Amino acid sequence: LDLSAYPEAPWVMDAVQGLREKSLLRSQPAADLPDEPRFGMYLSIWEYAHQKLAASGMAEAVHARHAAYYLTLSEGLAKGALTNSPTMCRLAVERENFLEIYHRAVAVSPATIESVTRSLQAVLALDPVHSVKGPFGPHLQLLDQALRHSDMPGVPLRLRGWALDARGRCRRLLGQMAECLQDHQAALEIATSTGDKVLEGVSCQMLGLVNQNMGHLDVARQMYARALAAVRSMPHLPYEGRILMALGYLHLEEGKLSEALELLTQAVTLLNAQGEIRFEGIALSHRGYVLLELGQQDEAHRCFDRAIQLSREACDRRTEGLIYGTYGDEAFLEGRLDQALLYYEQTLTLLREVDERRFQDLYMCRKGGVLAAMGQLAQAEEALEQAGANLSGSIDAVFQTVMAIHAAQLQLARARAALASGGGDLTARLGHIRSLIQDCEATGPATEEYPEGLPSKVSQSDEVRLSVRMLKQDLERFVPTR
Repeated sequence: LDLSAYPEAPWVMDAVQGLREKSLLRSQPAADLPDEPRFGMYLSIWEYAHQKLAASGMAEAVHARHAAYYLTLSEGLAKGALTNSPTMCRLAVERENFLEIYHRAVAVSPATIESVTRSLQAVLALDPVHSVKGPFGPHLQLLDQALRHSDMPGVPLRLRGWALDARGRCRRLLGQMAECLQDHQAALEIATSTGDKVLEGVSCQMLGLVNQNMGHLDVARQMYARALAAVRSMPHLPYEGRILMALGYLHLEEGKLSEALELLTQAVTLLNAQGEIRFEGIALSHRGYVLLELGQQDEAHRCFDRAIQLSREACDRRTEGLIYGTYGDEAFLEGRLDQALLYYEQTLTLLREVDERRFQDLYMCRKGGVLAAMGQLAQAEEALEQAGANLSGSIDAVFQTVMAIHAAQLQLARARAALASGGGDLTARLGHIRSLIQDCEATGPATEEYPEGLPSKVSQSDEVRLSVRMLKQDLERFVPTR
């Protein structure tokens, strides 16, 4: 509210209170900041004011002032939104203002340097909120439209680079791995050309993660090393902690548990010192998983409990959901199938809430596997078909393999059912399942880089390794080794 043109105007808050008393303004608590009232116009008043503003000839100046104020505000808030829950809430409260700026900017036709720049600034102001709280699908649409003319000469390259990074992260969460890879490669090119070491580190970390998902662990390792060198040249301790976390998870994928535990412990310590509560929670969840693998169940559960607490503080429903998924995996392996199913349902509910599709596919596979083990064949088939439809054509090699393994659990359950009804010899039906396990555990042909043979699938992915354990356990339950 700008009353500077009126020398006799009352104090701004007195004017706001007066408008409220005359029922020209409404007030209500904000969902994210319930202790702070928010003021807004009733729709009929807003429409009238909008008409008066348009007729005044001042609309463009008012819109520019509005955009300048909120985009300046966002620069300070966005830096701390991923690490500080109150800051995240304050940014979320202004979501409608950022969306208004965004929609005005993308509506300019033909697009101008100013309109494209403003749309990029607005969508990047929204990114810390949307990339954590979701929904991810609509956020991708905003990013697509903002980036449509971002290669226009005069638009700041740095903004384009960070918007490409945001879109790449969003695409990964939606399972669009090939497109995600393209965005982060383009962001890295911009980082290199502009000398933006933080963007270089972030882009390399994401390229490492995507290559890790695709099963290209050597490329992932190279990307993480470059990412670490880039952020240490600044230095930038929060991003260093995130990259150490990614490296720790890579060692976990490879089954190098001692190395993984050491790096993840370093990452937790560093992220905690920097107040990075969201990423500290993620690192703790990874550390807990390593401890489970090492048989230290009590310590693992302490990590998970703390990670859930931090994830809730950071509004990170995705990480919270993935931890419940880990509890489901643990229950599955311990034969507590009913409880595993409940955990998987809880995971899927939280992932759907934020529109995270990549891990939805994984846990639909897990759900299909546990339903098959419980003998609920129709429901298992439905879950696996849904995951299979989403993964069709995906370059995510790890999840493709996981899908095949849990589909084999359904085959095993069908064979059991056929045997129980006198439908034949169970042994004759198990060739494909055993071949699949052998394929996952077998090393590939020798190369110059790998003279002892290419690493097996189980040695390159904890998700594949876990799925194979589940299938083997299911198999041994009904075909005891003699």
